[in-house]
Amino acid sequence: MRIYLLDADPQIRRLIAHLGTEFAQSEISGFDSPETLRAALAATMTETGALPDLLIVEVHSDPDRDGFALCGWIKTQPELVDIPLLLLVRDDDHAFLQRAFALGAYDVVHKSRVPSELLIRIPAAMHFSAMVAARKAASLSLQRELSFNQALVRSLSNMGEGLMVVEQRRLTYVNEAICALTGYGAEEMYAWDSFLKLFHPSEHERILGNHQRRIRGENFEAHYETALLHRDGERVDIDFSVALLSTPTHNGVVCLARDIREQLAMQHRLQEMAHYDQLTGLPNRRLMQDRLEQALHRATRAATPVALLFIDLDGFKAVNDTLGHAAGDELLTQVAHRLCGDLRSSDTAARLAGDEFVLILEADILGDLDPVNVAEKLLIKLRRPFKLAAGIARVSASIGVVISDGAPDSAETVLQDADIGMYKAKENGKDGYFVVPRTRPADFQI
Repeated sequence: MRIYLLDADPQIRRLIAHLGTEFAQSEISGFDSPETLRAALAATMTETGALPDLLIVEVHSDPDRDGFALCGWIKTQPELVDIPLLLLVRDDDHAFLQRAFALGAYDVVHKSRVPSELLIRIPAAMHFSAMVAARKAASLSLQRELSFNQALVRSLSNMGEGLMVVEQRRLTYVNEAICALTGYGAEEMYAWDSFLKLFHPSEHERILGNHQRRIRGENFEAHYETALLHRDGERVDIDFSVALLSTPTHNGVVCLARDIREQLAMQHRLQEMAHYDQLTGLPNRRLMQDRLEQALHRATRAATPVALLFIDLDGFKAVNDTLGHAAGDELLTQVAHRLCGDLRSSDTAARLAGDEFVLILEADILGDLDPVNVAEKLLIKLRRPFKLAAGIARVSASIGVVISDGAPDSAETVLQDADIGMYKAKENGKDGYFVVPRTRPADFQI
């Protein structure tokens, strides 16, 4: 504890020093005049030094030693105003004492009663000073916490991810990102009777079930993909994280929502690039083989046939040579369109490579859907002229046909057999088809 004393009386100084040491191991600094004390206080303020915890100032009517003016100045300084002032007086005049307390004195001690009263007043003043310091420290801590909380709220409001707090099935906090994702204002969402209105209807059962498990203290999903509902009806796919919120005043969950629509769109585009032909939009070889394998499995379980048509264009090289590769690409696109013209949802048209295409036919391949009938119709379709930007082009096709009768079979074997059939059709003069027997005669040659 630091005590500044303004009193020229050596006896008073010794007494104060003794009392300060006895009560709190205090550091006593004595001053002979108001000017020297004022200068010392000013120095501590400008140099950010350690301010005193207690001021003991003698005041009397002597103009040369009037401590009242000093006390008045002290109470005008923000750094000094909370330091307790203990005034030593020689006069019991009521007006004199009124003036002392009007200046903000903590207490007043008559010098004739100094020894006995100071035994009480100094410890009390020290305790008061400690309380003031603690209050200021607490206030500063509170201000810092409040400032931090305000900054945190501003940061949360401005962050890119959506943030929301759910308590008692109601939204109690949402940031601007959530408002942007849904098209609703914060006040609108606070007025809702249930936070489920924030989510797409297809997700309600999952979200509510997860919420109820949390309430019951059971394991719940803390991170998963779900979807919000924009006010215009659009589905907004999000990456969703949930964390428990438990304080003396709040009990619920804090939720973080990150828009993943672009991410999913990119994944879809990458999937398409991996499984679809970029020129025609048809399934590529990889996806075709997967679908053929699945079709053969279904056929084996149901004891139903599956047909594969392997199609290779006749005369395609001439189109590239005469009209250019751009025209060749345009022709392949039109061929793909013609192949898909009469397909059912259960069938698949795919481009293998170059001018090679495949058709997979499954389920009820009878009558008009008989693979031979389909092959004949395709030949007619592909004979029709193609109107290209560079001119008219004509091609035909050679088709290999394989019919799997439902017995266990592999996609690789069926595809190889259909390829053989396509080459047989070319050997037979092109612009035709060849049905490859699954049980081959002894004289069958590749």
